[in-house]
Amino acid sequence: MRVLFVSRLASAVIAVLFSFSSSVLWAQDSVYYCTMKENMDIKQHDMQKIELYPFKFKTTPEKIVFGSDGYFENSFINVYQYINADEFYGGDYDSVFKFISPNFYYADIFGENLKVITATCDRF
Repeated sequence: MRVLFVSRLASAVIAVLFSFSSSVLWAQDSVYYCTMKENMDIKQHDMQKIELYPFKFKTTPEKIVFGSDGYFENSFINVYQYINADEFYGGDYDSVFKFISPNFYYADIFGENLKVITATCDRF
């Protein structure tokens, strides 16, 4: 009876470890192409809509890395939680993002200004 319990426990532990390792594997290989739906700046209570443009990013286990154009030009944001390939979150001191496929949400607070971007993204 004890051997059966240990065997089941070992199987459960291995399954959990594989689920964590698979999230790291997908994170290294995913590239997303995004189309902005909203791009707004709020400066001292005055809201301004900014030009919409496409952007792309790729994921790594530690961050998302943006392409070489637009607002995010060659920047990155740390990822702090992977749920799965269709849902992950991140941020740093003054900015946050949330990706729940196909939606990307981003907010950045700097001084008395706020930047808000929403987009839809496809994974390739």
